[in-house]
Amino acid sequence: EDVRLEFMTWPLDGECNTSISQANGASCLLARAVHCVEKTTGQGWNAQAFVFDNQDRFTTKAAVEALIPEIAQAGGMDPKEIETCVESPEIRAAIEKQAAIGTSLNLRGTPAIFVNGKSLPFGQRIQTLEEIYRLVKSSQTQR
Repeated sequence: EDVRLEFMTWPLDGECNTSISQANGASCLLARAVHCVEKTTGQGWNAQAFVFDNQDRFTTKAAVEALIPEIAQAGGMDPKEIETCVESPEIRAAIEKQAAIGTSLNLRGTPAIFVNGKSLPFGQRIQTLEEIYRLVKSSQTQR
């Protein structure tokens, strides 16, 4: 196994992330919606892509609430089912746990990329990832 990718949310919203002082509920609700889609249909990446492609539409919690059915549809989930899911204590706890992991890693923003347990500045850039992959592979072959 060369690479393991773990996607976790770290909402910039104090409603579910103790590292953030201001709370508006929008980012936490978005995180819960995407988590619900992933848990239900396994298509969380599609829901996440929809959210990122439509960032300008998710400015307030009320706007997010109105668009929850579209997030569900983007991930192949029943829009009625997602409304119950996003409010469930289990999903709320899952997002809070992910935020706590980010806090324990001293995150200051997203995206954050870690390689072999160490933060990789500018890791979201493909050139950086290619170079670190090359370095890791060459160090493994020298052993």
